[in-house]
Amino acid sequence: MKVRLIVFLVLTVFMAACGSRGPAYKDINTNQQAPPTNPGTEGPAAQGLANNTNAASQAGGPAASPQSRTFRAPAFMDTAKGYPKDLPNYPQASRLNLQYGPYENTDTFSIALQTGDPMDKIAAFYDQVAKSNGWTVSNRLVDSEYAEWVLTKKEDNDAKVTVQKDKQTSKSFIIVAARATKLPQKPPPAASKPQS
Repeated sequence: MKVRLIVFLVLTVFMAACGSRGPAYKDINTNQQAPPTNPGTEGPAAQGLANNTNAASQAGGPAASPQSRTFRAPAFMDTAKGYPKDLPNYPQASRLNLQYGPYENTDTFSIALQTGDPMDKIAAFYDQVAKSNGWTVSNRLVDSEYAEWVLTKKEDNDAKVTVQKDKQTSKSFIIVAARATKLPQKPPPAASKPQS
């Protein structure tokens, strides 16, 4: 679980640092007719999902059925605020990247933020977050240019927060917070007994 969280965190930091490599519209096929909209969905985010139904089949993969495309936010998310209930965003920080959803047998969340606040203020905030939200701090490291908190809660919840000096500006800090919860395992299908 911790290895997956670390791999997920490293990938998120890499993607936030690399940024986009081309225009967002480069994969749009302007000669293709738009599929009908799903009447059960609402809002621009849902419309975007409905309009991307052929993305998998165009990429050579199997097209997803409407039932398999149902999106579910992780149980630990505060969907109104857009971050985990027990790992809030640093106040007034600018959001650089946000990802959440299932990954293998885990619900995950990852966010990259940027702030101009000093390290001592950021460290005080995350120390308070850990204490007031029931996290156990299994590792804490804070210095003037780098900080890290490895957090656990019960046996199936992990989080990691890293803060480091922005190498481009040297005047701000990049905060990357990742949260994961192991999903309950589905029991294997019962084997049917041969009829005599």
